[in-house]
Amino acid sequence: MMIVRAGNATVDDIMVIEAFRLGIVPYNATEAWTQGRSGEVSAIREWLDDLGQGTLIIEGPYGSGKSHLLHHLYATAIRSQYAVSLTDLDSSEATAAFPKRIYRRIVKNLKAPINGEQVGFRGLMRAIAENVDGNPVADHPYFGALIDELRKGDLKEDTWAWIEGREAVKGKYGSLWDYTTVANVYCHMLSCIGWLMVKVLDLDGFLILFDEVETAKSVFYQYQFVRGLNFFRGLSMVANDEPVLLEEKVVKDFTRRGEETGLVYSGHFPIPYLYRIPSYIKVVFAITPAVLTADFRRWRSTVPLLELDSLGIDDLRSLFDMFVKHYQKVYGVRIDPTDRRQYFAILLERGGFTSTRIFIKSMVELMDFLRLYPHSNIEAILGE
Repeated sequence: MMIVRAGNATVDDIMVIEAFRLGIVPYNATEAWTQGRSGEVSAIREWLDDLGQGTLIIEGPYGSGKSHLLHHLYATAIRSQYAVSLTDLDSSEATAAFPKRIYRRIVKNLKAPINGEQVGFRGLMRAIAENVDGNPVADHPYFGALIDELRKGDLKEDTWAWIEGREAVKGKYGSLWDYTTVANVYCHMLSCIGWLMVKVLDLDGFLILFDEVETAKSVFYQYQFVRGLNFFRGLSMVANDEPVLLEEKVVKDFTRRGEETGLVYSGHFPIPYLYRIPSYIKVVFAITPAVLTADFRRWRSTVPLLELDSLGIDDLRSLFDMFVKHYQKVYGVRIDPTDRRQYFAILLERGGFTSTRIFIKSMVELMDFLRLYPHSNIEAILGE
């Protein structure tokens, strides 16, 4: 092994390595660093093109590459003229039990390809207002009046903050509550956004990606878990354009529920979950095995399930070889092929290959050691 002068490495080249230290790949490099997933990528592409399927479940153990595949889908969808929002769920702020907080994350992370640029929610709504013929959503309780105001000029900051779910409950055009029972309100709003971006801007649809869905179980009270499942189910039904969501009767027992679906409706505002058919929404849920998957399949037995296994040895070897070349470009560390095979074998022996995330973090640690301690006995060190 020897050290040579680093080549013309860019900031993006360095960012790849820094992301790998955390076991992830930066968004702008996802496609280039996808190894051994051609079957999964093809399946996702087929699902994205299938207008009859609105929901997809990606299931795999921790570190198997679910997040990486979501980012790959993100890049693919943007290129295919989808608006996309990727939301990482957590048990503190973005819990599915409180739909307004999920709506807020979805809106915040939304990107739409318009005129060769990726614009956020405000850019999307401005583009809709500039290109709309009349007001096709004049009947919508929130976006109807908001589109009219945008056509006359821009919105004030407090109105933007309100419609983005960031500030006060009461706004210029109504109230946006932060209760566990208001999934219908935010599903209705998201389906309106999806309908507008396709009908007005001719986008292909609205793709919503959820990562770490299993955190829905990490709540203080059982009812919050149940309400989180209610939101997931409602949004999944919206994505699948279930006609019952437009017309079902809302009845009152302990809470207000749909007479046919059993979905929870807001007592303050029991509007339908679905604004119009089609909604043009597609939803992906990434989840660890044996957590919630049975619930999704029970709601809709035909929902596609993409099961991820950890990468095989040949795929890991290809990934390692690719990374070594990249690391050499950035830092100038060069390993001859014989040593490279030896180090790869050591990585497998020490860390195994059940977790892709752990493997790529170990790759970085190995190369860092070679760079910082070029004359040390690496086999002896790793052996410890």
